[in-house]
Amino acid sequence: MTAVVIPSDAAGPGAREAGVVHEITRKVTADSILQQRYREGLRAFDDIARSRFGSGFHELNAENQVKMFSEVDQARQRIWVQAEPKSFSEKIRRKLEHWYYRKYVGVTDAALVLQEQMIRDVPEIFYATDIAWKSVGYSGPPFPFGYVGRQSSCAG
Repeated sequence: MTAVVIPSDAAGPGAREAGVVHEITRKVTADSILQQRYREGLRAFDDIARSRFGSGFHELNAENQVKMFSEVDQARQRIWVQAEPKSFSEKIRRKLEHWYYRKYVGVTDAALVLQEQMIRDVPEIFYATDIAWKSVGYSGPPFPFGYVGRQSSCAG
């Protein structure tokens, strides 16, 4: 799923090449709330994939993974991100959209929570890797005690 958030392409490597999934695993292992969020969310994504495509999310081809992830993102945008409805008709429309995404797309709160978490976690971890730094032309942070071979002017 990390490769859906930041795919590799002709412009450079993606989350898969940067080992983002291993860092997410380490992060999730240390936090029981994240464990539950990821466990329930991954199960929800698999359930949606099975109902729509007949196999688990990880078994889908890249095109169908992107399509499904985008549909969940669209549901998240329509249900959660929009401003609170003010009029009665807006409230009814929001309820109908929520019902539609649950009933016909199969999107649950667990899928929405995981999708939102992945959109936060994957870029945060990816852009902290050497692979991402090199792909954007950044050589990395300076040495903590100055550059090697430089003499300090401080007498100490």
